[in-house]
Amino acid sequence: MCNTSTVLESESGPRILIADDSDFVREVIAHTLSDMGLKCLSARNGKEAWEKLEMVLDQAELSSEPIEAWICLLIIDVDMPVMNGYDLTKMVKSNECLKNIPVILYFSPNKGASPRLYVDVGAEAYIANFGPRELMLTLQRVLGGRGNVL
Repeated sequence: MCNTSTVLESESGPRILIADDSDFVREVIAHTLSDMGLKCLSARNGKEAWEKLEMVLDQAELSSEPIEAWICLLIIDVDMPVMNGYDLTKMVKSNECLKNIPVILYFSPNKGASPRLYVDVGAEAYIANFGPRELMLTLQRVLGGRGNVL
């Protein structure tokens, strides 16, 4: 469902990058996005997501297109190994080329994550108790005013 290759074609439209260490959760998100007519890329942790973003940045530069033509949103799990969602979001928001890409963080409240931290790291939204309906509503709120993505 999600493109896992390292080479993208911007002509096929922007994608949403999903970062989660759970194969099951990535598939649920990918299925929800597919049902909405959206395309995605996936990564198993924050480090892998960052590496994919760097590759996409290189491709966007080579094509002289803005990064938003390639990636329109990041959906990031807070609790991942290697690099967590907060650290990934801070890196994205501190990068001049990536900082305008919206970020949705999600977490399970029973893991002790604070919804307030999403603001502190620069994310546009967060989802607690993730589910397809909550994802769809959050996507509409975050991306609703961004052209024809939705």
